[in-house]
Amino acid sequence: MTVSPGRNVLLNKRYVGTCLSVSELSRKLFSGARKMGLTDQSQLIILADGARWISQLAHRQYPKVKLILDWWHLKKRLWQTVDWLKRHGLSSKDSRDWARQIGDWLWRGKASVA
Repeated sequence: MTVSPGRNVLLNKRYVGTCLSVSELSRKLFSGARKMGLTDQSQLIILADGARWISQLAHRQYPKVKLILDWWHLKKRLWQTVDWLKRHGLSSKDSRDWARQIGDWLWRGKASVA
């Protein structure tokens, strides 16, 4: 549902988590999705921490899945990149300025990853 240009509201969302095995998470995730009426051809959005196993699990069940890296992990990776830039010659100030600019663009939806 569109609220205004460029803003949508999720009408049908669920949260899934467990401290059990990956197979238990998979069972809970996909049984919950089926209960919501999703099929393997449905568009599913998963917000996660970027772990490769989550991506592989999701793509196996839902080929059209869209994975979104959660904000905390995105910022963590951004600052890891800053550390790398500093180790490879970019000044601390320039690398911090770069990170703040990229972070601002990402937060405002002005930057994307291909």
